[in-house]
Amino acid sequence: MAVSFFLTYVTDVGRNMESTRGFLELVQPVLATESRDSALFVAVKATSIKLWALLRPSDVADSLPIKLYNQALEKLQCAVNSPKEQGKGATVIAALMLQQHDTLAAIFGHNKSNTTHRNGALALLTQDSMRRFRYHGHLLGNHFHCKISFCVRHKVPLTQDELEWLYSEVIPALPNNCSYTLDIIGISVSRLQSVMADSESSSESIALKALQELPSIIYDVEAQLQAWLDIVPDIWYPQRLSATDSIFPSVTTYDGLVDIYPSIQITNIWNVWRMTYSKTYAEACHSISAIVPNP
Repeated sequence: MAVSFFLTYVTDVGRNMESTRGFLELVQPVLATESRDSALFVAVKATSIKLWALLRPSDVADSLPIKLYNQALEKLQCAVNSPKEQGKGATVIAALMLQQHDTLAAIFGHNKSNTTHRNGALALLTQDSMRRFRYHGHLLGNHFHCKISFCVRHKVPLTQDELEWLYSEVIPALPNNCSYTLDIIGISVSRLQSVMADSESSSESIALKALQELPSIIYDVEAQLQAWLDIVPDIWYPQRLSATDSIFPSVTTYDGLVDIYPSIQITNIWNVWRMTYSKTYAEACHSISAIVPNP
């Protein structure tokens, strides 16, 4: 039941390849090609049981999640050490699945998640043999999405080496997908955050240089955010309903209105555009107008 629940409600419902971030949507099609004793299948089982134990602890013996996790680690290690298995996309996804396991444990335990499995997945993914994997671009996109999300959320600038790798190896391989396009815009948003921070530097030369750069960067981010709206499929736009249109009183509305999106995943993508990127742009505009007031 736990595996069925996970495959249905975590990797399937509300997800599709048109809005994928490059991981969970791939689990079912790749899993269908693997045996029940494969690293991927065992990783999916361990993660499914972990989630089920967190949601319904009375249904799962205390020792089972850690037992299955250790089995999954052992299977993954064997796959990584096998020349045949280490070059398979399923092994990369197995590593990402165990990262998902660790992230779930960290979130529910209010702890910080490490990135050991994600780093391992990237090491496997960057092998030359992996370029032939059908979902190679999607998996690169997943790493890109996680990286740029972390940088923007924590206001950590990308290094020059990271930027060169993204532009030379990752971005050219990305599928045509609005979610990945938004992540590319995230590079400019991250740079905007960095320059905004420099504009408040105690070093006069650094602050002055940043203030000189800010207007053009702000203009560039605005242009990219507006251009993104032109490529978003019509079906992604929300349907706006009023409180009188059969909305339950328990549903929170704003001015008596509520926006209905096609799926949670698409809602999350819009939230990145609106609450993270557009908000950063607005903050930059406010910041520069406060420093350089209109005459």
